[in-house]
Amino acid sequence: MNENNLKNNQKVLYKLFYNSISNNRLSNCYLLYGDLNSPLKSTALYLAKSLSCQSGIFACDNCPSCKRFDLGKSPDSFFIDGSTETIKKNSIKELEEHFKYTSFEDNHIPTYVIHLVDNITEEAANSLLKFLEEPKQDIVAFLTSHNIDSVLKTILSRSTKVRVNPVDQKTYFSEICNLNYLSSNKDNKLSIFLSYVLSKITSSIEEINSILDNDLYVYSIEVVEDFFTLLVDNLKEAEYLLLSLACKIKDNKCYNYLFLCLSILLSDILSDNINEDCGIADTLTNIPLSKKQLVNIKSILEENYGLRRYNLNPIGTISRILKIIEVNNE
Repeated sequence: MNENNLKNNQKVLYKLFYNSISNNRLSNCYLLYGDLNSPLKSTALYLAKSLSCQSGIFACDNCPSCKRFDLGKSPDSFFIDGSTETIKKNSIKELEEHFKYTSFEDNHIPTYVIHLVDNITEEAANSLLKFLEEPKQDIVAFLTSHNIDSVLKTILSRSTKVRVNPVDQKTYFSEICNLNYLSSNKDNKLSIFLSYVLSKITSSIEEINSILDNDLYVYSIEVVEDFFTLLVDNLKEAEYLLLSLACKIKDNKCYNYLFLCLSILLSDILSDNINEDCGIADTLTNIPLSKKQLVNIKSILEENYGLRRYNLNPIGTISRILKIIEVNNE
């Protein structure tokens, strides 16, 4: 993320931030939200870095302050990443301690970023709310979420909410199609289906490479292509395919990618906007399920958003999905 990217692709956010800095009217908390392929993390970090830049309103990426921020050595900033694990009370306590004892640099505005704040325990959320209500000094928070409806209403009410636009789908999809990944000691070209799903799941090439480095993550996504194909031709085999995942997948993160992939394709079907780039457009057009069944399945999947949930029961979720599929179309 840089100033030109922000100005060209996030015009509302760019103007809001520019005017807020120029008029000295920064909000205490910004909640950036958007689709799965919206660059929430990079945007939030760039805005936080901008508040410590020595050169202008937006981060120059070259001054000592920007370089310290990029290295994670800025004393005026703190980052919590909810994409790697559930945010617990201890993380919020560390945040409070950081700003309690840190000696801030001149002309810098202290900032913290909490990426995917909806992936937070209730106890941690209450601690965060208290910190938002009673900051020790002028601190600017940047929170992000792909599912704004799951963020506590009390946190929403104390935030300036700004939508972050997704990346340009066609350009990004083409970039991903040209990636290679190593599987079974062989270099593989990404399939059209895998490229499409990855372009919808995340805006980060770094995260995509992390997914491709794990064969089970890739399998968890690719199995969805086989599932939909079998759903058209052989319902029993489609059911068996999903149930057999329990023998191969033990990591909840794998299930998270599986459920996200299913949800993305169901959204395409329900919106009557099946993209030819998905690689299985003809298959999705012929899915033998009613709209009510599709909506009910998507509702179940939405309950499982988040990388780690204490009550996540993947096999139970799959069983509920299969039960809906088995019901005769109405």
